[in-house]
Amino acid sequence: MPSSETQVPAQERVFAERVTRLYASESTALLATFVNAFILVLVLWGETQSSRLLGWLGVLYLVSALRFVLSRRWSRDLTEPAACRRARTWFVSAVLVSGLVWGAAGVLLYPAQSLPHQVFIAFVLGGMVAGASVAYSSFLGAFHAFALPALIPLFTRLLLAG
Repeated sequence: MPSSETQVPAQERVFAERVTRLYASESTALLATFVNAFILVLVLWGETQSSRLLGWLGVLYLVSALRFVLSRRWSRDLTEPAACRRARTWFVSAVLVSGLVWGAAGVLLYPAQSLPHQVFIAFVLGGMVAGASVAYSSFLGAFHAFALPALIPLFTRLLLAG
């Protein structure tokens, strides 16, 4: 039976690999963010105030740029357990903020007068969450940090609207 001394390093290696996989998926996740956000704004143009659309897009692109910088910073420093824990915390915090911005789209960009555009917003948010389920599969906390704030605002709005 292995001693606890040999298990701890193995657990740390597994944890480091899980965090490494989070950062490895970040480029694809950010590309999907940029493309889907741009498409969402194009589709909603004329249905939602352009200032809201451009403001939301600007905030999302800024958050995404910060995620990119964090990704480059932390993906090179995953050799020590303490660094892995910090890298995971930064990653989860960044995807939480990204999820909040996506969730804001379900409220701020919601065109009350156009059911097809409402459905499109739901489709895009659902697609982003589906992509996050793959991209963040190595750490369930990262998925929840993105998915819950991305979906709850629109879900709540739809429930209240009847």
